[in-house]
Amino acid sequence: MLTVALAEFYIGTYTSNTSGPNGVAGSQGVYRAALNTETGELLPPSLFAIAENPSYLAFKGNTLYAVSEKANGEVISFDQNGLTTSIQPTYGDYPCHVSLAGNGSMLLVANYNKGVLTRYPVASSGEVGTGSFFTNTGSGPNKQRQTASHAHFFSAAESKNNSWHIACDLGTDELLAFPGKSTSTAQGLPNPVRTKLPPGAGPRHFDWIPTQGYFFINNELNCTVTSMKLDFKTGTFSVNNTLSTLPAGTDLKGVSTAEIRCHPSGKFVYVTNRGHDSIAAYKVLSDGKLELITIAPSIAKTPRGMNIDASGKWMIVAGQSSDDLHSFSIDQTSGSLKPTGFSIKVSKPVDILFR
Repeated sequence: MLTVALAEFYIGTYTSNTSGPNGVAGSQGVYRAALNTETGELLPPSLFAIAENPSYLAFKGNTLYAVSEKANGEVISFDQNGLTTSIQPTYGDYPCHVSLAGNGSMLLVANYNKGVLTRYPVASSGEVGTGSFFTNTGSGPNKQRQTASHAHFFSAAESKNNSWHIACDLGTDELLAFPGKSTSTAQGLPNPVRTKLPPGAGPRHFDWIPTQGYFFINNELNCTVTSMKLDFKTGTFSVNNTLSTLPAGTDLKGVSTAEIRCHPSGKFVYVTNRGHDSIAAYKVLSDGKLELITIAPSIAKTPRGMNIDASGKWMIVAGQSSDDLHSFSIDQTSGSLKPTGFSIKVSKPVDILFR
């Protein structure tokens, strides 16, 4: 009897009571599905947990965390059966990212509106405690998108001797680095170390290669990706290089980057382009600089979330506007992508998280 190798993954969504234009029933919360790691086939999803707009997800053991992306945002923890175990306010509006830090002892949340970054203690049981927060201020040159701070991503970078909790602020064109070992107080988080990106770039998300300290930031507004090096002693970044995520001459109107992921091998980096509906693939050079491999069609419309399985053989891309997920095989030598032809339907998928 043959055993099918499956990689379980979870899907954050925007919820709705009605079916969308593609005829897919509105989402009710977080969904669970699986990838066949031999063929790239995607198995049909099932509802895991009911929540309002659980857009971004994180895992610790058997506990799943999700932000509820709404006004007066919340962060929710679920047990292995999808039952709610804790709910905490995020102290901002429309939280748009959640991640774990400190070996799972802390939870980090970014709130898009009000520029609020929140850090919580996490109990050994997985429940979330009372958070401390920092409110960023400022603006950028883009009059439509940068009239105020918009925290978009908050995640940890941890080395043997030091750690930083780093946020991307789309509204102020900044990376904010908070000392990871600092103690939160009643007044909130300590002041961050700031690194500026080019005006109007709009840094959205980052991923990094821990063994080398290279960071890769996708800039949403000018459709670029920037390679940087973190100084773990000071919390400051230096730039390696910046490349476009689009073919030369592409009109930026209606186009923006969404997700960025490093390949598990550390050899490649991928960025999704919404509007252009494509995935830019890059090779990581020995000095941390990026070199374009290809810009491939995403098949999924408005590719939002994207993730790579632990083997590095497969990528899954979420189409927010097409209400579906598609899988791609990854060439382990060149980094290029090839559609598998497999897809599943999910309403307004946002984030993809492997277990």
